[in-house]
Amino acid sequence: MGRLTTHVLDTARGKPAEGLTVELYTIDAARTLVKAAVANDAGAYFAALGTPSSFLSQLPIRFHLFEDSHFHVPLLLSPYGYSTYRGS
Repeated sequence: MGRLTTHVLDTARGKPAEGLTVELYTIDAARTLVKAAVANDAGAYFAALGTPSSFLSQLPIRFHLFEDSHFHVPLLLSPYGYSTYRGS
């Protein structure tokens, strides 16, 4: 059902946030890992940049794929907050 894409932008630097772990789970009766792209988590990403913040380490984003369509879910990230939306 559907197709899912994403990108992560470090809004504080105005550049893609490279080297993050992105994990996709289904959540029904239990949580099941569907796919993972291995890199570093957000805390490790900011630590590598020298940002003294452990405020963000995991960023759960829950959404529902409700039709056989393309869903693009971007992540906008900074050391102290994040946002997401259904992109095009």
